Amino acid sequence: MGKRQTELLNVLCKGGFTFTNKPKIDKEMVLDSPFYDELFKVYKNLGGILDEIPNRYTSFDIITEEGIIELDEERHFNQYRQTTLNSSIYENLSNLPFNTYQELCTSKQDICLKTASHGKNWTSKSTEKQFGKSSTKGDLTTLGSSRWKQRAFYDFIKDSLNLIFPKILLVRFSIYEVVDEKTINDILNKKLIEYYPALSLKILERIKGIK
Repeated sequence: MGKRQTELLNVLCKGGFTFTNKPKIDKEMVLDSPFYDELFKVYKNLGGILDEIPNRYTSFDIITEEGIIELDEERHFNQYRQTTLNSSIYENLSNLPFNTYQELCTSKQDICLKTASHGKNWTSKSTEKQFGKSSTKGDLTTLGSSRWKQRAFYDFIKDSLNLIFPKILLVRFSIYEVVDEKTINDILNKKLIEYYPALSLKILERIKGIK
């Protein structure tokens, strides 16, 4: 868990959230769901090479009784995440600020490149087993990054769980989102505790908005 996610735990603790264990997710229910064809279609659109979507349904940032909270930092906004956001499943989801996320995938890709164009942030043996070979580090014009594709797909999979398992309440926040004129990035990095109550309330309101 990164520094900002650790501090977000502190925000939620002060805000009265109750931490709990990860929900039980039956892989077969995902495979048999009416949304599986769309999940598989998006996987292939990202360059997936397996005959079944990768199984990554239960790796979450923070799990509370109120809901699951995902904090999206620099590496989550790029052209591959944009591909997933074009999916029809988002017509039925309200767990993230959709239009803002689409814009961030375009405006923040250069920051993603600076942050994640090296080492296993770009490619690895395991990601290439799912999405094929990667281009030279930093080159998005041809094969691109298998790790970026994997991250985008895992985010997409988590989003879809709200539809497949209605009792799962999962919400997303980007580090670029603003709370009382301060970005979540600044609030968490600089430990601006005076903003913690407002951030905690914003998270709770978003969870309530998808019930």
